Amino acid sequence: MELHKASAYLEHKKWSSDTNYALGLYRFFYKILGIWPINYDSLKTRFRVLIIVLIMISEIWSFTYKLIIMGNCGSILDIVDIVNVTSCCFLAILMIIVHRMEMKKISFILKSVINDWENMMNKKSCVIMKKIAYYTKTAFVIQIVSYCLVLIQHIFIEPLIIMWNSDKDYNEIKQNFRVMPTEPACWAPKNESFNFYIIYYIYQSIQLILVATVVLSYFNFFCGIAMHLYGQYMILFNHLKSINNINNKSKQRKFIYKFLKRHNHLLKVSKYFEEIYNLIIFVDVGNMILIICISGIGLLITVKQNDTYVVSGFIIKTLIMLTRLFIYCFIGEKLSGIINSIDIIIYNDINWHELDTSSIKMLIFVMMRSLYRYELTAYHIVPLNYESFIKIIKLIGSYFSVLRLTLTNV
Repeated sequence: MELHKASAYLEHKKWSSDTNYALGLYRFFYKILGIWPINYDSLKTRFRVLIIVLIMISEIWSFTYKLIIMGNCGSILDIVDIVNVTSCCFLAILMIIVHRMEMKKISFILKSVINDWENMMNKKSCVIMKKIAYYTKTAFVIQIVSYCLVLIQHIFIEPLIIMWNSDKDYNEIKQNFRVMPTEPACWAPKNESFNFYIIYYIYQSIQLILVATVVLSYFNFFCGIAMHLYGQYMILFNHLKSINNINNKSKQRKFIYKFLKRHNHLLKVSKYFEEIYNLIIFVDVGNMILIICISGIGLLITVKQNDTYVVSGFIIKTLIMLTRLFIYCFIGEKLSGIINSIDIIIYNDINWHELDTSSIKMLIFVMMRSLYRYELTAYHIVPLNYESFIKIIKLIGSYFSVLRLTLTNV
């Protein structure tokens, strides 16, 4: 029932300027993709989602078919790009499907976030929330600019550079110029007209822009909501310490009751959050490890050829994937760490001797409940924390060491 009410609440709730500052970008991109809770079930939104999914499927099928039939006729870096885009398309489809299936839970989470912004407890809470919103929004804007620069490079700059360095004869260019945004030029059909090539080039550019938009929107929405939850737990636990200033036993019990109600609500939001994203995280983490390993193979092969452009491309891709992987583990460490710290906070920071028996019992139950540890996971297999990040790095390092010895002996 709560999930149904959340969807209805979002349809009629007007946002304040602070709420719009924190969630405005997510709403803008999610509405474009048809996965924002409001009017998500309308015919227009369903049609938009269907078109996006079909475009992604066509890209996966096209790249897979050409890779099997035509093989690698370009550089190793081209193959890594193709695998990366294909896996991102699969991730984008999965993300859209999961968001559509779990829309009621997402509505519940968003209702909670909006209420947090509309009903900030005090100035200190406001400072914490705005600080987190500033960092997450700044990171989002930086990624938008970075993605735009990458898309401009792939779609416009690289073809123009190749065209400039080639024969300037217009008829020759129309006949032979077949550079594509995301695939080797040798995959483009040579016997097709130049007009068909332009149409296909535009279509593939749209595919690339779409997959970048989906992955970018999902990743930043995930990070933004996770860090907002982190901030809410921080505010709640800081507020709990103020019970030491309450001397009236009745007021202490009312204070603890409100704390328990709020804590239970945040645990429910955190549970829904993990249920929605654990499968998507699993696929995304697997994709990142795959790209890192393939980039490692390409790096070890091309480093002997002294090709600076290709080597730098592999290094940049590896660093980007490692950064994304670290962000996942950082968020998991922070969120699970603060949720599971409630027993230590209650034990260390509360003046037990000043509480009555009823209040003490309620706090003991909270401490007992914390024995069930919360973890943000990749499909309940890998917990997202610093330890998992180090293990993955060690595993990849061992893989590179064995591969380097193998290639040396070949």
